Amino acid sequence: MKIKYKNLFVILFIAWTVLWINFTIRDLTKKQYLNDYKILLFRDAAGKRSYAYGDRFFEFLKFCKESLPEGSTYGLVGTEPMSLDVRRTVYYLYPHFKEENPSYLLVLDVPGYTKNGYVFFKGLDPSRFILKRL
Repeated sequence: MKIKYKNLFVILFIAWTVLWINFTIRDLTKKQYLNDYKILLFRDAAGKRSYAYGDRFFEFLKFCKESLPEGSTYGLVGTEPMSLDVRRTVYYLYPHFKEENPSYLLVLDVPGYTKNGYVFFKGLDPSRFILKRL
């Protein structure tokens, strides 16, 4: 009996496709990714970013982007250094730059935060606000 390589290739391809579909569907349902994809499917770009960043954090970033003057620098208070939130902030607020001695301090979830040389500039709520350097 002679095996045709074309038939062997077709059988292997079909088996690989069935396994791939099985693993994909299993991950979507077992890990509940399907719900996330369903939510993201019907949102616009800002809605998708809001869902990925967290609605509360994205609302603060949007407020900061609208409030900061063009070309200003900022520092971030209330997030861990090198965290994903810091990286998201740097990405979202570009062309504003994050610096050690900034013009503005973005304060997130630190109610009543003060620093010498800075005054209140704008606030979203008592725990999310912007301080301006004198």
